[in-house]
Amino acid sequence: MLDIASGGTTEECADAILASMNKLKALDGDATHLLCGQGADSGGGGVLDGLTEALKQRSNLCIPMNEHLVANCCVHALQLQLRNAAVSVFGEGGLEKINVMQMLHSVYDLQESLDQNEWRHILWKSTEFVYAFDPTHVSNDEAAVAIMPAADKHRNTFCQAFNAVRLYHTKFKKDEPVDPTTLTKFKGTIYSKVLAPMLTRWWTVGAGATHLFRHCLQFCHVCQSLINTCASDSRANRIASSLFALMTDQENFLDMCLIYAFNRGHIPPNLDWLQSCDDLTLDLGFQAHNIAVRHFLMDRLSRSLLTHNVCEDYHEAIEGVDPDGAHLDKLKTNTSFIGCQMSCCRVH
Repeated sequence: MLDIASGGTTEECADAILASMNKLKALDGDATHLLCGQGADSGGGGVLDGLTEALKQRSNLCIPMNEHLVANCCVHALQLQLRNAAVSVFGEGGLEKINVMQMLHSVYDLQESLDQNEWRHILWKSTEFVYAFDPTHVSNDEAAVAIMPAADKHRNTFCQAFNAVRLYHTKFKKDEPVDPTTLTKFKGTIYSKVLAPMLTRWWTVGAGATHLFRHCLQFCHVCQSLINTCASDSRANRIASSLFALMTDQENFLDMCLIYAFNRGHIPPNLDWLQSCDDLTLDLGFQAHNIAVRHFLMDRLSRSLLTHNVCEDYHEAIEGVDPDGAHLDKLKTNTSFIGCQMSCCRVH
């Protein structure tokens, strides 16, 4: 096995491999110590067929290409299915992007804009607000609102928006608040740290969507708290203002529910198998003899997601707010896109 460190492009990776291999040879370019194959992940530079072609262009580096083996990381390829489906339906996140991916990125950015203890303290206070919130105290009477003191008027305006988000779903967590300073473990709680939601990196996007889905109401209040307490030109205020606007747009919430449902139904079951199965080899991760069968099972699962119980939360989210079926079409597009990808897969 040859491991190399290089730049990020395919050409740079090929040059680095050539330099490493030449160290094994009496003279650079000798027809000895030839590579018989390569293993790589499924994205970025220096991977799969592109790298193979670059290696082929360098003389006396590989055995004949018809015997040269190329293996890809199935775990990484599985995550790319979510990435490609999400980008095709929602688009990528980025500054000034108004979509669900930017909403997930903003949660991470907001967390990183504050000291960890300060962040958890604000989450605690927001959990207290959600737990004690009484929707009957929100006034929708324009005449009554008009004569309120400014502070009460601003609070009522927020509560109106908060109450609208509260009605998006019935499964938002509204747990009794727990002081984070009394906890020794944060995993599984609102205080657990959100990882950067990168579409090409493992489960981070699905985990981010799950975390925001469960704690949607608390994050709405966190945004308002930071808007109220941080200077308007501060990083935390700017991120909180943007995130609040994204979260109060029901379109983004519905898209987040779709990612949550799709990730829950398609990624973990297959990811768990790829990471835990040791059939025949007694070693994790060496399951080439099972991949064809797994391919069939994954394809069948992707085609049944529309009616799978993991999509119940998504169906509840769009119930009554999707009269033309546009959001249900997104779910169909997602699953169809995955099916298309899988039918086009090649075994190297």
